[in-house]
Amino acid sequence: MKLLQFQGTVAFAIYLTWVPWASGQSVENIIAGKPSPDGSTMLFARYEDGQGVRDTEIYTARPDGSQQRKLTDNTSLDGYPDWSPDGRHIVFISNRSGTNQIHQMTSDGDQVRQLSTSMLGVGDLVKYGPDGRIAYIALREQQGKIKLYDLILTDGTVSKTLARRMRVTDFAWQADGNSIAYGGVGQIVFHDLNSDAKTMMKCEDIDARLHTHAVRHIHWQPNNESITCRIEFLGGRAQSENSPATKLFGDDELFTVTRDGKVSWAPIQK
Repeated sequence: MKLLQFQGTVAFAIYLTWVPWASGQSVENIIAGKPSPDGSTMLFARYEDGQGVRDTEIYTARPDGSQQRKLTDNTSLDGYPDWSPDGRHIVFISNRSGTNQIHQMTSDGDQVRQLSTSMLGVGDLVKYGPDGRIAYIALREQQGKIKLYDLILTDGTVSKTLARRMRVTDFAWQADGNSIAYGGVGQIVFHDLNSDAKTMMKCEDIDARLHTHAVRHIHWQPNNESITCRIEFLGGRAQSENSPATKLFGDDELFTVTRDGKVSWAPIQK
């Protein structure tokens, strides 16, 4: 875990790359793992070559890499797994039905059921909330070169659309489960799940240079009233023959944004 320190506040940004050293197996195909709520088990996906097809499967293992258990075993792509708050279920994305859809199974890989039926499939963001509900993004039609999504909340039976036809670049659950903060191109939204009220901030109101940037790596602060995030340029970097890629505002900044629109930022300490 890397802690980012600025203005007297610790902003947590976790980029977890877990490597099961004790397994004795090649780790180059391991996709980042997530610990179970009680910390006893790691959940991860792995690229594999099976029956002549390159696919991904989902595993669990002890934190030291021992007792690996394969939970999925087919020629489809099964990935992006996440633990339920009680550790009894796992949500993941699979294309076993022909398009990427949200699925859920028990922590031992049984009782798999499909939760979404999005016509165009789902994106690669799916996360359990503290109360066991699941948030994910469903693909919509493109608008020019921009991919659009719906942000959807489901309890496994009843679903609700929180945002429609938006380029959702990341979202994060508040620790108490009462709100979700999500980002897009040029905007950050705080969505109160109890009242359905939305508070939206335009990135250009933070700085005019950020109007085409995308909000990513969203994490709630312990006070539940602010988030930390990255606001990154969505496209490439302008280059010339005699100079390296142009550095843009936001490349090395970490932003803190409160519900009432107060913003601070500072360079990331590397």
